[in-house]
Amino acid sequence: MVTILFIFWTLSSVFLTLNVFHPLAKRRSSSFFTLLISFALGWLVGDLLPQWILLNSGIALLFSFSDIFSQTLGWAGLVIHLCCWIILIIRLWIILNLPARIDQQLEEQLGSIWQNSSTFFSPPDNFLEVNWHSWLNPNSILEDPRIEIIRNHVFFEEDDLRLRLDIYRPRSSKKKRPVLLQIHGGVWIIGSKRQAAFLMTHMAAQGWVCFSVGYR
Repeated sequence: MVTILFIFWTLSSVFLTLNVFHPLAKRRSSSFFTLLISFALGWLVGDLLPQWILLNSGIALLFSFSDIFSQTLGWAGLVIHLCCWIILIIRLWIILNLPARIDQQLEEQLGSIWQNSSTFFSPPDNFLEVNWHSWLNPNSILEDPRIEIIRNHVFFEEDDLRLRLDIYRPRSSKKKRPVLLQIHGGVWIIGSKRQAAFLMTHMAAQGWVCFSVGYR
């Protein structure tokens, strides 16, 4: 039974890792439910990489209490898991360095306009400098004392329609700041401007003034 569970866990980990990089459900030949599951799994694993790796490490520790690692199959599976974790860690490092590349592109495209704007971003040089607290507890960033959140500001009103937006900005916002406008997803039917709260608060802490717009 332990061997079957270990094989299932290993194959599932490989599937979920590959699904992060390229959805394994084919758009033209898969049902809507299959596409939805593939998207949801790729989204969760891709956005919660540290938590996913920690979860898998815990599962590996549980399997170590059995005799699975006394078999060749067990060690082969562990090597496969290590490869999956390394690939995901590389992807995580690419994500963490993405803001630095965006900052470089903005400076090249906008020149002095971007240089004169006031932002506080300093990308981590290594994994030790990453703010893991905000990764493991995303709600903590909503209580960041450096930012101010103004909710439900009415920006358009006509008859019974009142459109609102949320503003996330640094408390010291008198200097010139770059602006980020977020329009949430939901095919104009579902969704909420609150979906962007974590992104908006993070960017506001870096010196951006952010607007999350509601359109219904």
